[in-house]
Amino acid sequence: MDQNLKWETTTESDIAVEFSTIHGKLTGDIEGYTKIVKDALINVLIPSTLGSYNPSGSGGYVLTNAASIQNKGVEVSLNWHDQINSHLSYFVGANITFNQNTVVGLNGGQPYIDGPIGADQPDVTRTDNGHPIGSFYVQKVVGVFQSQADIDNYKDKNGNILEPGTEPGDFKYQYDANGHLDSVFAGSYQPKEYFGVNMGMNYKNFDLSIVLIGSLGGKIYNGKKAFRQSLLDNVESSTADNYWTNSNHSNSEPRANGGDLPASTYFVESGNYVRINNVNIGYTIPAAAIEKTKVISSLRIYISAQNPLTLKAYSGFTPEIQSSSPTSAGIELNAYPSVKTYSIGVNVGF
Repeated sequence: MDQNLKWETTTESDIAVEFSTIHGKLTGDIEGYTKIVKDALINVLIPSTLGSYNPSGSGGYVLTNAASIQNKGVEVSLNWHDQINSHLSYFVGANITFNQNTVVGLNGGQPYIDGPIGADQPDVTRTDNGHPIGSFYVQKVVGVFQSQADIDNYKDKNGNILEPGTEPGDFKYQYDANGHLDSVFAGSYQPKEYFGVNMGMNYKNFDLSIVLIGSLGGKIYNGKKAFRQSLLDNVESSTADNYWTNSNHSNSEPRANGGDLPASTYFVESGNYVRINNVNIGYTIPAAAIEKTKVISSLRIYISAQNPLTLKAYSGFTPEIQSSSPTSAGIELNAYPSVKTYSIGVNVGF
């Protein structure tokens, strides 16, 4: 336990404008904010050489005041509703947040490494000054070797072959001026924009509502694709169909492999998505039809669907990855696909 542990502190500045116009049909608000969390409490991984016990041998975690983190951005919310006539009305609402997450101070000064993916690979996230918390820090793939001549001609400034022992179809990685593998920041799970839309209408006794959600700018590390035990393991068809072969000289997919590729930008994918979160269609039985029961005061029948459609750039199961730590968020190792739920129900009032 950190003997110097203290409460984190939050400082926030906001400026907002609220408005209503067109006889109240259009309402909204615009807010700008800056929020700084100083001495943020984070579970920091410490090496096993310091005496912390972990059955995996990779050390343990200690809760400490690890960093100061800034979030700044703009939130916009707009709502429109209108009554067309006595039978028809509708509404549309939307909100979007533009957020920039940045580490502005590391207590101790050293970048915090996290994001274990197993398979004897190094952790893939780095929390460092000037970058979003838990940014992916991996080797950069710059292409695929197409021939032996391509391998032989990929040399450092001294004329040494950079990747001897590789074969056509293997990845070509970026090296620095001294001929060392070059790791790069490749984004983070923190989205740059996230949004929601809700809309609906009422026509006589029918009602309809739809809710959409989504985010843009975040990244996901496809650890499920990275961690395979052998060539016999299952892989996504989108990967298998595009493997490099002698007849398919792909420059984005390597030749078939046993999952022993190093952590790289190849596994960092776009987390952009749009999801229809909920659809609800209902019909309210007219009061005249139920008043004879003298028991029921209202009766509505409905059909609903949750998560019926997700449009995503990510090739894995889901772009929404649960994590207990912001410094290792956005890594898919054992996620499950989003569940689609369809239901029929009745709302009864007495």
